Amino acid sequence: MAKFLLQDYAGAAEDFKKSIGIDPTGSAYYFLGLSKISLGDMDAGDADIKTSKKMGYRVEIYRGGKKKKYSGKITRRTIEK
Repeated sequence: MAKFLLQDYAGAAEDFKKSIGIDPTGSAYYFLGLSKISLGDMDAGDADIKTSKKMGYRVEIYRGGKKKKYSGKITRRTIEK
């Protein structure tokens, strides 16, 4: 997680892959997906985020003080907002 927060997305992706190999969790798949998207691999990132959702990991997005449900698809536009 530290590498992700430091915007070292390639390093973060490797760490999340190792984590998934040891203990696959929805949050690990979610952040692996975000790392891949940040590296420009939108399709693979979206697939990992969908896997996290299937595992029961729930994402809540707050915009303008209002909670919104995750639509199931992350795009570059979603990240930049």
